[in-house]
Amino acid sequence: QVINVSAYDPKERQRKGSAYSVNDLSALRRNGALGLIARCGKGRKLDEKCAAFLLAAERQKMLLGAYYFVLKGVDPAWQADHFVDRIRAIKSTKGLKAPGILLAGDFDSQSSPRDIVRFIDRIEKRTGQLPMIYLENSAALRKSLQSATSSQKQRIAKCPYWIALYSSRQSGLETPDRLMRQYGIWRQWALWQYGGVHWDSRRK
Repeated sequence: QVINVSAYDPKERQRKGSAYSVNDLSALRRNGALGLIARCGKGRKLDEKCAAFLLAAERQKMLLGAYYFVLKGVDPAWQADHFVDRIRAIKSTKGLKAPGILLAGDFDSQSSPRDIVRFIDRIEKRTGQLPMIYLENSAALRKSLQSATSSQKQRIAKCPYWIALYSSRQSGLETPDRLMRQYGIWRQWALWQYGGVHWDSRRK
């Protein structure tokens, strides 16, 4: 029902159903998608398809979201600024009218709790809203977050958790709830990216 896309992985012909294009998502809407989350950038590089995807999704009256791949080695606050500035530029110069867009941070597997908190703080300062947090199934991320300070955990836990779990065989983590507990941060998850796995009829 919600699909994430990027110039790197537009998914235009990788799923069952009618193919769609970056400028025409009518087939994607007919395929059952209700929302779209477009990558805005990665590190210092912007995603060239972000604006087109968001505008096409708006034309189909879909729910809109954008995410930024936050790379280690680039200031997280700088990346947050780049993210917000790009979304505002799309709204002001491309005619995007959506009153609200979900913002999410997708963090490099080497990210530290401090990196994540700095990104969160900057997004909230610039927009007044907390971003959703997306974490890959990374042993390094789990270990890092488990050792976060109490204040860091409390801060991160305020953000909704976008969980990535594509297979019940992945790392022996059978359920989204079990994976969530591995991080020691959240009490519930908000969005499950299952990558098309038919698992309990795609329900929690």
